[in-house]
Amino acid sequence: MNDVDPSASESIAADFEGDAFDDWIGGATVSKRSVAIYGKPGLYAEYQELERELERIEAENKGGGEMAGSGFAKVTARMAEIYDEWIESKSTWIVRALDDDQTKELEAELGEGPLKPDELVEPVLPAKHTENQAKAHTLKMRAYEEAKPLHDEAVKEHEAANAEYVTQLNLRIIAEAVERIDFANGRVQHSITVERLLSLKKKLGERQLLKLINASQLALLAEPEIHAPFSQDSSETDQT
Repeated sequence: MNDVDPSASESIAADFEGDAFDDWIGGATVSKRSVAIYGKPGLYAEYQELERELERIEAENKGGGEMAGSGFAKVTARMAEIYDEWIESKSTWIVRALDDDQTKELEAELGEGPLKPDELVEPVLPAKHTENQAKAHTLKMRAYEEAKPLHDEAVKEHEAANAEYVTQLNLRIIAEAVERIDFANGRVQHSITVERLLSLKKKLGERQLLKLINASQLALLAEPEIHAPFSQDSSETDQT
């Protein structure tokens, strides 16, 4: 009977587990999300008008769209043109997750945010007070009322400055998170600058930036789940 060295078997198991983990982690990827941004959202207003016109034509022609004549054909043809133009304006942004350290580095590069003004507290006269306390309260209230307009203005200025700071930070986060932009014409861009993101904001609005920020945060915080294509789960269930 051969004696087996327990330590040797443990070493083999450890090596096997280590190799398995290395193989597994070697193929790991950073979590990413895909965001679709269309360059011509203004087309939607005309498309809505055409949808209403189509409903009117179909209502007047009880036989349906095919019986509606040239008016129906003209509207549907224009709707098809708008749809094609809409699809041609599509861009697909691939953004990755940024961890806390990466975000802190961007904050450090931008510098500290604007300092919040000290709180201005309205003086309160105790229910039970002396004459001297009442006189002192009158003086404090006078000083408070004189200071309040300036304080209110300082608060507004801080809110505006802080909003700008947050915008600048978000722009830097997006620029760092974007890995690729695929355009409908087949062109691909692998980076984006803060200046170009500002141009996007001016043209298409704040909402597009928020979509990109939210996608990066989801990539960091939410576990992705990829469903089996073509109802594979249900087909497998049917076979059991």
